[in-house]
Amino acid sequence: RPLISLVMLVFLLAGVVFAYWLPIFPAILFAFMVIGWVISVVEAMVSAPLICLGLTHPDDHDLLGKAEQGTMLLISIFLRPALMVIGMAFALALSYAGIFLLNRMLAIALTGGASNNLNYGLVEFGAASTGLRMIVIFPGIMLVYAIMVYNVITYCFGAAPDLVKYVNKWIGIPEANDY
Repeated sequence: RPLISLVMLVFLLAGVVFAYWLPIFPAILFAFMVIGWVISVVEAMVSAPLICLGLTHPDDHDLLGKAEQGTMLLISIFLRPALMVIGMAFALALSYAGIFLLNRMLAIALTGGASNNLNYGLVEFGAASTGLRMIVIFPGIMLVYAIMVYNVITYCFGAAPDLVKYVNKWIGIPEANDY
């Protein structure tokens, strides 16, 4: 009885990860990125009069006077929505490729690869597999698979917010606050 409860708990945890957390994670991440952008827009609206003041009094500076950093931050705010969408699209494509590779590698590891005899992998199929052994091994494999899929998804979609920072760094915009 306790073994069956443990097996059910492992399947429940893996099911919650697959059914709820992984599908909603990109949407939650994108929502927080949009909230951060809205906060940046509010900051820009507050600081816009000061930037305009810096533009009107150059004081022997280059083209933009003392407002060069503020102007670059305004450019960053205008670029951020497009970069967020591009970053999420690339993260989605990268997550598809990552899950595909993970599935292929796990299938090879579990079945023994290209061998004709399926008893060389981590899981033995056929007469060598007993019911109790499969009850213990299969939930463990599901839990490890759920953890690996979780790591692939969070790693792929975690790179989407960083795209804004990296593009800004490439074009010379100073790093702003991250929300």
